Amino acid sequence: MNWIAHHLTDHLTALQKGDLVKLGVLFSADVLILFSIISLAVIIERALGLSRARRLEESEYAALRDLWRRESNEMVRSRVAVSQAPSASAVRAGLELQSDLLHSGSRASTAKPETVRELVREAIGQGLEGENAKLSRNLPILATVASTAPYIGLFGTVLGILSAFARIAQTNQTGASVVAAPIAEALTATGLGLGVAIPAVMAYNYFSGRVGDLMLHVETHALDLAARLSGTEAGASAGAPSGRAPDQNTLLTPAAPELVMTSATGVEANHAR
Repeated sequence: MNWIAHHLTDHLTALQKGDLVKLGVLFSADVLILFSIISLAVIIERALGLSRARRLEESEYAALRDLWRRESNEMVRSRVAVSQAPSASAVRAGLELQSDLLHSGSRASTAKPETVRELVREAIGQGLEGENAKLSRNLPILATVASTAPYIGLFGTVLGILSAFARIAQTNQTGASVVAAPIAEALTATGLGLGVAIPAVMAYNYFSGRVGDLMLHVETHALDLAARLSGTEAGASAGAPSGRAPDQNTLLTPAAPELVMTSATGVEANHAR
């Protein structure tokens, strides 16, 4: 609290004297302190958010696999329709598009099977990209802080050096007692800028890696869910002992696994870029 009171007093003193250089140094420090608070908030939010998303993904995927063994294809579809897991959300985009095509009358009757598969594949790919964007939420803030904080600190350093030269001009003295305080403020701004930027860079790289790792799981789970939903009709029509009747609302035709794998590979390539 004493530091805050002293900092406010410095602001008022510089404002009363009309010392714009001093105000600039103090303003730089204020911005860097604000950046540090924002970075800390983003780090806490992303740590909790990504942990929650991973737990939800793993638990929901395990529940869907268990439901698949015990219940009908329609029950799995109903669970996917309400699940908040990232992989289920991506597959749900394909289900919704397929449902629209099946109930769109003339469009569904004239669309070729290859066209339907292509549209559903694109819908799943877009759903995966949307989930990637959700998981990466607020990470650009860390990147912005990491890239701009050193420059703000440098700005405060330049102003502090200007203040030192101004004091030399006023006193016609060059002793350490004259320039020590402005130079100390200048170096403090530099240190504060680096102190804000370095943790932001480390946090951004760490969370980017976690998002990439989680998205690999999401893509794999979405591929498996789509393949299972699309494979029901194929297995039943081939006489496979699946224990389920053919479903007219399968997500894709038997070519679905390859199509969805192509979509997942495309999203992974986006991560690499």
